[in-house]
Amino acid sequence: MPQTAAKSVANGDVQDYTPGSAKTAGDMVVVGNRALPLYVNLAANELGALALEGIFDIPKETGAIALGAEVYWQTDGTPVTGDASSGAATTGDGGGTAFVGYATVAAVSGDSYVRVRLAEAPTGRLITGTVAAAGSAQGDAGAIPAGTTFALATGADATKGVVLPALAAGQMVVVKNVDNAVLKVYPASGGTINVLSANAAISMAARTIATFIGSSATQVYTLPLLPS
Repeated sequence: MPQTAAKSVANGDVQDYTPGSAKTAGDMVVVGNRALPLYVNLAANELGALALEGIFDIPKETGAIALGAEVYWQTDGTPVTGDASSGAATTGDGGGTAFVGYATVAAVSGDSYVRVRLAEAPTGRLITGTVAAAGSAQGDAGAIPAGTTFALATGADATKGVVLPALAAGQMVVVKNVDNAVLKVYPASGGTINVLSANAAISMAARTIATFIGSSATQVYTLPLLPS
């Protein structure tokens, strides 16, 4: 379903972006821990640009947003005006959100948009989300949302697992197995964890924690180095 488009108010620096499928100007694209607006309509595999700076009117969820508040993009949020679950701005920083910037004008609950100055994500803070382990293979395991940097994995039973988001070089996500059973952790499709086979899961012991660090678009290493 289509998003409600963000509106450019003031221009700034840009980042090259080539979508895998057609995108519309104003669509929000999650890159690492940030959500960035797209400047122009793009066909699949067409080079374009995402805004790194500037002021945009971002479609928002129901709820007031104060002047100066941190604004996040909820990928499945429902905007005041637009399709349900198509994405919307919020003040929460839970799982499935990515940082947008700071509100330059206060927005009341029923406003369709919040005016935001784009900014780097706050440093020294993890974006936490709870993810339910599921399935028995990479294709049906519980997905850790893009932008989450600290995932609390629940429901481990030595069979169920979670899937890491795609991690570029230098990006990382901390996974905590909160249950008293082994948790399977799979890489993103096509990825490899440590020296395991492509797409194979690593087993996290009960109640352990590990950091998964991307060294390339397909290679992930763990800290500490779990048995593999």
